[in-house]
Amino acid sequence: MVRAEAALPSARPDSIQGLAQAIAKPAYRRLLIAEPTLRRAVPVLIVAFLLTVGIAAVVQSHNRYQQAIRTTFEQLYAASEVAVDRLNHAIEGGSADILDPAQTLLQRLVPPPVKAQDRTILIVGDSGKVFATAPAGALSASQAGDV
Repeated sequence: MVRAEAALPSARPDSIQGLAQAIAKPAYRRLLIAEPTLRRAVPVLIVAFLLTVGIAAVVQSHNRYQQAIRTTFEQLYAASEVAVDRLNHAIEGGSADILDPAQTLLQRLVPPPVKAQDRTILIVGDSGKVFATAPAGALSASQAGDV
């Protein structure tokens, strides 16, 4: 008996190897059959992924642009409301002398954060004539007529 085991020392490993091949061979054959399809599908999937990323980037950029426009509009609206309120309060309270030119009055009443934002503020009459600008001299005479 010892001699029989000595003669076939690899009988047991061969049976395990044979079992592994019996289990793996059908899956390997299916993989070989599907390989051409998978080779064609990989570039298509890569292109689809890149298109998805590109579309997401465009949508995000558009949303950020819209948000920036909305924020700027809200800031300008708030600044104009503050300036109008201060101007009305100055006129009603009598602190704005009738002789006080609109330019000096505007320079006094515009909030400092608005001046720091590098924005141009105009006091415009009903006819479209510009009475004052902040910062002073922001519009030339030819530009003032265009407003």
